[in-house]
Amino acid sequence: MPRPAHLNIPGVPQHISQRGNNRQACFYTDADYPWSSSGYNALGKPDTPITPHDCWLLPGEDDTARRETYRGLFRETLDQLDIEHIRHCIHTGLPTGNDRFRREIGKALSIRLGQGKRGRPRKVKE
Repeated sequence: MPRPAHLNIPGVPQHISQRGNNRQACFYTDADYPWSSSGYNALGKPDTPITPHDCWLLPGEDDTARRETYRGLFRETLDQLDIEHIRHCIHTGLPTGNDRFRREIGKALSIRLGQGKRGRPRKVKE
């Protein structure tokens, strides 16, 4: 079965899921992912390529408060249903969201999102 095409929506960032075979870990230490912005956002480590986005300046009065807010994003675990939904969307190439959101994305890109009926169309008797 061919892999579904990835959505590329102009101006919308993409989340990329990296995982090993059979969901094995890919990253074991901070040195395994030097491209990540978490050192800067969570710990305040200097990172020259990063320019803080305007939305980064909103949560908190100073950098210390913003880093605490950022770390707080990762303290909660996801609900099992949310995890299954994310996995389904990754597997099928669908955007993560509700039906209305997917219809809006499909309309904006002039494509049909979702899985069609499986198999060949039935022959019409003449």
